[in-house]
Amino acid sequence: IGMHVSLRELKESRGDLLGLAPVHLLLTGLISAGALYMLGISWSIAIAVGLSLGLSSTAVVARILTEREQNSCPIGRTATHVLIFQDIVAIFLMIFATSLGEGETAAGLAGLLSEYLLNGGAVPLAAGLLLAFVQALIAFGAAMLFSRYLLNPVFRTLAATRNDEAFTAFTLLLVLAAACATAMIGLSLTLGAFLAGLAVSGTPFRHQVQTEMGPFRGLLLSFFFISVGLSIDLPGLLRNLPLVVIGAFGILTVKTALGYIAARM
Repeated sequence: IGMHVSLRELKESRGDLLGLAPVHLLLTGLISAGALYMLGISWSIAIAVGLSLGLSSTAVVARILTEREQNSCPIGRTATHVLIFQDIVAIFLMIFATSLGEGETAAGLAGLLSEYLLNGGAVPLAAGLLLAFVQALIAFGAAMLFSRYLLNPVFRTLAATRNDEAFTAFTLLLVLAAACATAMIGLSLTLGAFLAGLAVSGTPFRHQVQTEMGPFRGLLLSFFFISVGLSIDLPGLLRNLPLVVIGAFGILTVKTALGYIAARM
């Protein structure tokens, strides 16, 4: 996903990234969170689950767009921009969801929010949000600087050797190193992988790296669907089949209607 994000692309698609995508996600997420809260679920979990219901599967949608040869048409490009926005949100949503499992500690965002709601601690909340924003800003800035001043010369040297294995190995090393770096400063492994792709997108070797990563992407995508299939509780699914079908149909209907409203807006 990170390799599909470039500064030029962001400038050209700002209408989708700053308009359609956030409006659609907020409409779906807030309505879903409100419904879950009215069912008795705590507000923090309702927000996490509600926003998750507002996300779409990039793997599924990208495959459908490719099969229909719609990647380059206006609808396909808009869908891709919305997916990019949702994937960026999903990374920070994973951080938030992880903090829910860590308890109410000052280090976690959930702890800061709980302290704010229970004690009126506006300062801890503001400090936590500011810290998260600064960390993200530093990470994105570091990725841009790394891409311009270090990654370009390294890729140029590897390309001159005409050694495909070295090129692939260095790309994998870059992803793992970036993931470890973000994990060491308290952010997610996924954010590091995204930043590595973002750094690669700023180099002239972007398309070559995408070609090299093609087999890995297909293999990992297969593992993803296998893991989803293995996690399904078939007896539980059969016991609650009517509820599952009604719930899935309801979510698709609501998301389609809200997507139409967001697009018209």
